[in-house]
Amino acid sequence: MKGFRFCDSVQFIIETYIRSAADPLQAIVAIHDEGVNDLLQGKSQSESLPSIDTTTLPKVYKAMLSGLCTVTNKFQPPRANLSHNSMVELLMDWLPSVKCFNLLVNVIKAFDSRSYLNLIMRFGRRFIEIFLRSGMPLIDRLFLQERETSQHLLKTLQHSTRSLHNFCIHSKVLKDVSLTNQVPLLKKRLETFIYRVKAMLSMNNCEEAFWLGNLKNRNIKGDEICSQVDPDDVSSSDADGDDDPKRSSDLSDDEYSVEL
Repeated sequence: MKGFRFCDSVQFIIETYIRSAADPLQAIVAIHDEGVNDLLQGKSQSESLPSIDTTTLPKVYKAMLSGLCTVTNKFQPPRANLSHNSMVELLMDWLPSVKCFNLLVNVIKAFDSRSYLNLIMRFGRRFIEIFLRSGMPLIDRLFLQERETSQHLLKTLQHSTRSLHNFCIHSKVLKDVSLTNQVPLLKKRLETFIYRVKAMLSMNNCEEAFWLGNLKNRNIKGDEICSQVDPDDVSSSDADGDDDPKRSSDLSDDEYSVEL
């Protein structure tokens, strides 16, 4: 069995590879597709990247999440005098970032142990914070002119935020203190995200595009669960429209959808 030192060395190599890559986001996707994906399909070791196996995967996963947040943390909010074309370029930078985040969130559907959940809840909160700081101001200013791109970006992120909601529900059901301790901070960021989307639509006179519905409790796989969970769990998002609709100013257990 590989020891901690070997796992730490694999993490260092992955971090260095991502950091030094010409396109760090593409490097993360490559690691996922060529290495992690074999494990998601039930193999114990990657064929293309044999250093990635079930023992080293938590360290690899951490390096990928950390690398993604490092990349997006460099994205800056648009300056007041920034040209339209420059803002569009910044918006386009967010598309692969959100898709990459979605890939990493989906890893939890196959590997749902405490170590993985701790990582995605911690780094997921950080990613949402960065998007609120740098991504939403772009959408505020570009939504009407770049409606299709903005809508696609938000809908892609919706899938991830809904999964984060499910992870919080799962943590409550497990009553795992190390996980439930992360729920309040993650909940706060997800609620802020929903309020910001609603505020952005109001700013652009598109409030009718904001649909609010009740989130059903679901497990990590996305299957509905019957167990009752404290309703103040977390806010999240969904674009499926398969839950009970409602309008409310209390977003603590709601989801939104943007339909234009």
